[in-house]
Amino acid sequence: MNQPDTPFDRTQIASRIRDLLRRETGQEVDLPQMLLRTDYARAVLSLCRASGHPELVRLADQFPGPRETMGGLSAALPGRHR
Repeated sequence: MNQPDTPFDRTQIASRIRDLLRRETGQEVDLPQMLLRTDYARAVLSLCRASGHPELVRLADQFPGPRETMGGLSAALPGRHR
């Protein structure tokens, strides 16, 4: 399965996850935290898989873990520029 390899791809997937989780479960997701914190991302992805919603499960499988450093990631966050 192809993994997203740019911060933009990761942000798009995280945004879709946030929107679907809100609509399907009422659960709010902090997008920057999902992109930056491994523990938070794992919890969100666990919610996706537990939801049983086919698209959420697929998106959880496609989402790579948060980057260990900020390198290149700040450009992916809305309103953030180097």
